Amino acid sequence: GKTPAHLVSGHLQKIKDELDAIRNQLVADLIDNALDFHYQAIYDNESREIIGYESLSRFVIDQRIELALPIIQMLEESGKISQLDFKSIEYAGMTLKRLNEQGVNTDNISIFVNISSNTIISEEAEKFVRAAQKHHWPIKNIVLEITERQVINNPRIVKTLQALRAYGFRIGLDDFSIGHASLSLLTKFKFDKVKLDRDLLSEKDKDFVRIKSFTYLIERLKGYDVTLVAEGIETEFQSQFIRKLDVKLVQGYFFHRPQRIK
Repeated sequence: GKTPAHLVSGHLQKIKDELDAIRNQLVADLIDNALDFHYQAIYDNESREIIGYESLSRFVIDQRIELALPIIQMLEESGKISQLDFKSIEYAGMTLKRLNEQGVNTDNISIFVNISSNTIISEEAEKFVRAAQKHHWPIKNIVLEITERQVINNPRIVKTLQALRAYGFRIGLDDFSIGHASLSLLTKFKFDKVKLDRDLLSEKDKDFVRIKSFTYLIERLKGYDVTLVAEGIETEFQSQFIRKLDVKLVQGYFFHRPQRIK
């Protein structure tokens, strides 16, 4: 005869619970044992002094650095991305402490940490604060970065960002591009830093469309009270091009490759 529906349902639920437990254990192992952080310096474009570092997640599995993106996507899909985000914030405080112990004046050094919109939507602002203060470091030295496409049509995210700002975090907007919707976003929230979409940056002096687009974007943004960051700079041409445009901060392999701060 047939197995009663409630027994089938119970059996399926048991399997689901077991799979969830395996996934939770896998995520815990990844975060606790495989996660590492590399930091890429961000420079003042004029003085060439380091003003901060971007925190970049790395996963070391079997002594090999794995591509971070597929793992981050898996964490997003399984609803576990906040664990990575809070660990990134916690390590930002630890890294600032390390730099300070090495004799670096960290008063004006910031660590830029990428945060998922899922974390901002689902977690309380107080959890961000607890992660930041774990190593007794001023919250003002941490810039929480969120991508433009994540924020653009989500008033709830803007509300949480306002709460985080009230606690003292700086807020950065990543991958900023051309468009009316993008610019209107800057009127809804006062971002401290705006990172320009690296895909708009031309690779050579004959790339007239990108040169024109990037120049136009900078000119439009000069009317807003934001600090601009040009990232993805890899060549002498790009460095000179950005310098002429009077962009405040720069980042890229041309200046510094991501590395551990021990």
